[in-house]
Amino acid sequence: MRVLWLALAAAAAVLLPAGVMAASGGHSTVERSGAKAPPSYRGTWFGTTAAGGEISFTVNRRNRITIIAFDYEIEGEDCVSRVEDRVRGPIPIVRKAFKLIVEAKQEAVTLTGRFGSGTSAAGRLRATFTDDEGCTGSIATRWQAKKGKKPPADRTYDGRWTGAVSLPGIDPVLLEQVGGILFDVDRGAVTLASVPAVIRGAGCQSVRIPGLGESYDPPVPIRKGAFELAGEDGNWRFSVTGMFTSPTAASGTVVIEGSQSIIGVPFPTTCSGRVEGTWQATREAVGRPSPGSRRPAAAPMPGAKFAGTTSQGKKITFGVSADGRRVLRFSLFGWRSTDCDPGLASYESFQKTVLAKALRIANGRFAIDSGAWHLRGRFTSSIRAAGTLRFEPEVDTPITDEPVTCRTGRLSWTARAR
Repeated sequence: MRVLWLALAAAAAVLLPAGVMAASGGHSTVERSGAKAPPSYRGTWFGTTAAGGEISFTVNRRNRITIIAFDYEIEGEDCVSRVEDRVRGPIPIVRKAFKLIVEAKQEAVTLTGRFGSGTSAAGRLRATFTDDEGCTGSIATRWQAKKGKKPPADRTYDGRWTGAVSLPGIDPVLLEQVGGILFDVDRGAVTLASVPAVIRGAGCQSVRIPGLGESYDPPVPIRKGAFELAGEDGNWRFSVTGMFTSPTAASGTVVIEGSQSIIGVPFPTTCSGRVEGTWQATREAVGRPSPGSRRPAAAPMPGAKFAGTTSQGKKITFGVSADGRRVLRFSLFGWRSTDCDPGLASYESFQKTVLAKALRIANGRFAIDSGAWHLRGRFTSSIRAAGTLRFEPEVDTPITDEPVTCRTGRLSWTARAR
């Protein structure tokens, strides 16, 4: 991998590992008599990117960066790949700034930085990467860093957490049917949460399916083993406080409030109310991706509704069950085919076709090969999904005596939670 760094009048070429070789180019400066000496940035710096990555670098006594490390994720059409880079210098700091350019077969990176003081620095990271399996994507983000000790990255609680909710005044049987609390923790921060949508008002009790869910971008950090969350969806709102009692157990409080129309006799009515309760949850292990490899399929947000398009530009929609274990009513809004049985050269449908069968989600993936449907799907994050589809329906047309089978061929699709 070939790396170029540039900093005003200085330029050099270095190689990233594998095989860390460095060839230093010339660098000269002209100092005026009595000129003020540049500030010293000597030390080790640690920080994060706005995209959730990490960055660190070391500056020597000559104000040169001797090594810099950073990571990022790129998202392709049907894939996600995580990259970790470690670059050896020296990279000079000139007029409080530096610039690193990576040029390689699989990767192109431009990282710029500027020191705001002797203890703070910030900059930008732009990268394009293609992994060994052909996953290609780009990222542009900002970063910030401080000089000193690296704050401990608390990943003790990373994983998916699920548990039961206790709401006084709500029928326990009803609570068991609508599910409990669910939240995901990654890199010491909560990325999504879901609670049951249940309220009790004056003379009424109401439940909504799916439950209340929220995806957090940026994630909500866990501080000293505790966190606070909030979310809303239309007329419904929730707030959650939590405390981890061990690496595999957590508990806290929940407040749910909202309103919902109820079909009544003789007139419709609205149930509005608020409930407060407690929750307890345990952790399910979630694997972390290895550097430079595809990330495992993710778990979807329970109760989410997804919408997207196929490679033919046709709309698709589907839902996720309240427990996050099934894909519901995958719908295709039209398709085209140039491969129909004899008697029909091509055909285009503008009708909505619904897959009635619920599909089980296993390890973030779902699939079916039945009748006209040949569908594959994968959740690349809690709110994104992608996959392939071959649709082979029988169609009745006014120009053929009998129904004919048409084939779309292999289509790709992407979708996002609405």
